[in-house]
Amino acid sequence: MQILSSFSAALPSAVEQGLLYAVMALGVMITYLVLDFPDLTVDGSFPLGAVVSARLILAGTNPLLAMLLRLWPVLWPGLPQA
Repeated sequence: MQILSSFSAALPSAVEQGLLYAVMALGVMITYLVLDFPDLTVDGSFPLGAVVSARLILAGTNPLLAMLLRLWPVLWPGLPQA
């Protein structure tokens, strides 16, 4: 019973992560199908945005402002591809 209980507790988190990675995989697939070029900017921009947001929030920045400020470093890797 302990195994079933811990599995059911971890399942929502695993499903959430799977859905986020599915969106990222769709982004890579769509850019490859449309452009016929593997644009892997999406693979680097998600973690970069998360790190920048986390560091700003830990430094005491307002979370809404941190979400806006994270766009600046994430924007630059994607501009050459656009």
